[in-house]
Amino acid sequence: MSSLVEHLMSNEMVLDGALAQDTTQSHAFWALRETITESIGKSGKVYKYDLSVPLEQMYGLVEKMRIRLKEKGYLKDDGSGEVIGCLGFGHMGDGQSLHPLTNWWTERLIDR
Repeated sequence: MSSLVEHLMSNEMVLDGALAQDTTQSHAFWALRETITESIGKSGKVYKYDLSVPLEQMYGLVEKMRIRLKEKGYLKDDGSGEVIGCLGFGHMGDGQSLHPLTNWWTERLIDR
């Protein structure tokens, strides 16, 4: 695993990261990862989409969604839109989760 991390960092595919040194650290990393969704939910209503995309397109999806939400008028720079943010996180190699974040739940966003 350490050789994979070294390869990814030396080829600038990953800018920073940490590799668990033991089981305790591994459990601590997973505990942090598992609280991401809960933490996001503290800021507003969350729409959750699990997607599998090629690694090189992983975060571009979030950026494209932000642009689309702005074009539709849902996301505004001053925070006054129905959508207050769009976040992405996931596991390297198996895709990511896309999370538009809103002040309130609205059916209008589901089919758009």
